[in-house]
Amino acid sequence: MSAGDNTGFVYRSDVFNIVFDPSGKSTDNDVTSESSQGIPSIGILQDHIVVDTIINTSKFSYEGLNGFSKENVQQFIKEFQSKLWLVFIGVLVFGFIYNTLMMYVLMILISFIVRLLTALFMRAYIQMHPTVSKQLTIVAMFLPATIYMVIGVLGIGGGVGMFMYLLITSTFNWLLGMREFIAQQNKNNKN
Repeated sequence: MSAGDNTGFVYRSDVFNIVFDPSGKSTDNDVTSESSQGIPSIGILQDHIVVDTIINTSKFSYEGLNGFSKENVQQFIKEFQSKLWLVFIGVLVFGFIYNTLMMYVLMILISFIVRLLTALFMRAYIQMHPTVSKQLTIVAMFLPATIYMVIGVLGIGGGVGMFMYLLITSTFNWLLGMREFIAQQNKNNKN
């Protein structure tokens, strides 16, 4: 589509809507009506850009975009593509560090919850070295994490966040293991 054709289009999705009309037939109200179903809309009209975020509507004139041209956009895309590998490595490193920290916090939280529930409801206090406790937590998280990954790949997650899912399922898994361990210890102590 080009502005020379005086043709436009409306793109609708679950995330946002785009109204493109270089002919001047569409108005701000047309863009606002596209967001009536709770989906933000962007209108690229003949004289200005309209952004309707449901909460408020903003209007931006093309005059405020000094130096904004097709050549500048193409130059930006070329520079971005040449440095794309740096962006990719940065995203991977950030993702790795973030996920590592989240898993460490999750392991500490699960270990604390399991020890607390074991002491309160099973009337047993088990002293473990912190390394062993973290290893047991990792083992308890393996099956739930694998199941969560399969659920995510199949797209049937139902909106449950990974942190909450792993917290609940891994704690339950760990508690089952602790119950069996305590039952085995009690059986051995009787013999």
